[in-house]
Amino acid sequence: MLRSFLLSLTLLSTLSCSVQDAADFVQFQEAKIVGGELVDKNEFKGVVALVRGGDIICSGVVIDKRTILTAAHCLVGQNVYALSILVGRGTKLPHPGKVVKGQYRIDGYELFPTLRYTNFHGITNYGEFNANDIGIITTQKDLVNIQPYQVLTKTDLIKEKVKKGEKIVVVGYGYTGEDRNFGFGFTESHVEYGLKRKVEIPIVGVNNHEIDARADGLDSCYVDSGAPAFVKTDQGYKIAGLVSGSDGLCGENEFPAYYSLVYDSACWINQYTGMPFDDLDFHCERHERISKACSVNEDPKEAKLCAKELSDEIFSNL
Repeated sequence: MLRSFLLSLTLLSTLSCSVQDAADFVQFQEAKIVGGELVDKNEFKGVVALVRGGDIICSGVVIDKRTILTAAHCLVGQNVYALSILVGRGTKLPHPGKVVKGQYRIDGYELFPTLRYTNFHGITNYGEFNANDIGIITTQKDLVNIQPYQVLTKTDLIKEKVKKGEKIVVVGYGYTGEDRNFGFGFTESHVEYGLKRKVEIPIVGVNNHEIDARADGLDSCYVDSGAPAFVKTDQGYKIAGLVSGSDGLCGENEFPAYYSLVYDSACWINQYTGMPFDDLDFHCERHERISKACSVNEDPKEAKLCAKELSDEIFSNL
């Protein structure tokens, strides 16, 4: 999932001719996220899809009765009146003549404050240590019969679960692989998307604000952007990250695959929504300390290294 290509694909996803209520679910066999499987009927009901122009363009996760987290790049330049939220297990796409309809209208959205972007070029500071690819969506009415997920913010659980060798569970509506029709010479002749799937992926690296998680044939892909990366705890699944992008192709395991760590944005989410989080003071202080210490580095690579090393030090001192 080429990181620089994400917004372009989001803007290209469009069209169809007849109306299909996407709350209807059609069963298909052997459908996979990339190396994953379809969710069961009552699994992961709090994972939702972002719909525009009759098509699913991104994924997201419910954290409150009217609050959804997704990737910021899914929202840049979008008209709020053109967006809606789809709940349920989805529908198989692409499908000629099918128009997807979300059940919930969007009241507004907010992007992480340090992101720099234009409506035409999208986010221009991808990957910088303090640029979190996270957006908050507010719906016009309460989401019904959906249990919100909690963000992983307890520091002891972060130290235990968010590290190399542990695994995340990614749930989204995205592509089952690369599509050669996009002109990059991809080898897969058929992919699909639109049905909610899950896949377990090992963590191979962590910095101050992102996870790198990947393996051969196990990955998130286009339209999974904004999907939650869960970790399993004794209290159930908790949101560790959100799908952001990759420097490579879906499932190839050659380059980093990025997931924005939501706990690094906990202070901002709290300020915007008023939602409480465990160990919030720690996360606010950690984020501020890293920002002040590493922003003095003009070289983005040096700033990123500074942020990772300082974050590791802060957690190791707990």
